[in-house]
Amino acid sequence: MTLKIIVGTLFDITDPTGELLSLYQNGVFLKQVWNGTEWKSYNSGIISFDHTGTKINVVQETGAGKTVLLAIFAYRAHKRGRHIAGNLKIGWTENNKGKDKEDWKPAIRCIADLENANNVDLEIDDIYGTITAWNCEEADFIRTAALLARKSFVNINFTAQFTTNQIPPDLRRITGEYHIPFIRCLDATRKSPDGHNFPLEIIDLRFNGFFQYKGYKVYDLQSETGLEVLNGYDTLEVSTVLKIGGNMEEPRQDAPGFKTELEAFEYLCKEAPEIEWKHLNGKEVFDIQSDIIAIDVCGLNCNGDLNCSHKNLRKHITAAKKLGIKPFLMFKGPAGWKFVKINNSLDQRHRGENIDTWNMKTFQLKDIL
Repeated sequence: MTLKIIVGTLFDITDPTGELLSLYQNGVFLKQVWNGTEWKSYNSGIISFDHTGTKINVVQETGAGKTVLLAIFAYRAHKRGRHIAGNLKIGWTENNKGKDKEDWKPAIRCIADLENANNVDLEIDDIYGTITAWNCEEADFIRTAALLARKSFVNINFTAQFTTNQIPPDLRRITGEYHIPFIRCLDATRKSPDGHNFPLEIIDLRFNGFFQYKGYKVYDLQSETGLEVLNGYDTLEVSTVLKIGGNMEEPRQDAPGFKTELEAFEYLCKEAPEIEWKHLNGKEVFDIQSDIIAIDVCGLNCNGDLNCSHKNLRKHITAAKKLGIKPFLMFKGPAGWKFVKINNSLDQRHRGENIDTWNMKTFQLKDIL
């Protein structure tokens, strides 16, 4: 049995070999982008070193290639003759073999499916979103994963953006390997199914359970095998149902937080009917937008904190700046709907954690219009 976690961000990495620093100095972490006429090189800025060159952090936003690498793991296991199951639509799973791509379904859709897994390689995309979407307790999910980890013929691969707040501590303790994908080469003239520039080459940085660097592999996604991988899974639907395959204009009615999102949208339309509000149905950074403000709707956890540890507020700030509008978080507390302005100060306070709403400056709708 192996338990691997694919992450976009990892802190306090050690590299006794010095190979990561050598790769950095030789330009391996420069992003290569084809614009239709020539290749352009950009400093990705994902990796940083301390003065010794051995204490390392890797920080990436969403779109780092976690799901692509998960699909590569699934493909390799499939070629070894292993049974495959997961919460995203994979063409190599038993339930999808011989079917057209539009008819594919995730083999794992709830915690009961996970509990019954046996003699299989499990591919679970987005731990944090999966726990939320399955409406299960974190403790139950961890218990199930731990029990599966003891089975001799079950291998588990997860993805998560962060290690510290999206992977439960008990799960981190039994993780044997961490993997960080880096999409090094991209085609800006084409789009992948999830709307990013089309990936051409991905690097898999490998670490043990103590964040010690163990080497890397390079996968050519334009080779015959690479194209088979990209065609063998569908990012438009995982069991978290953040996007529903088929008609992307349809509301994401099974998505975590959708009901709160819809309630917020109805509140805005009722209280400010003179403004044209757009419910973006998960297709953009924000949930709701007008020509003057952009809103990301958040829930509150049991401590009254804004449930936003999975959000990248820097991405919100950048997106709003490009649109020339003001970004806000919106939540419903005991006193009704409130708004928090997303700015650099909030981003510094956030740092991938939930946000304590006590002593925080909040606004009512009339204050921000």
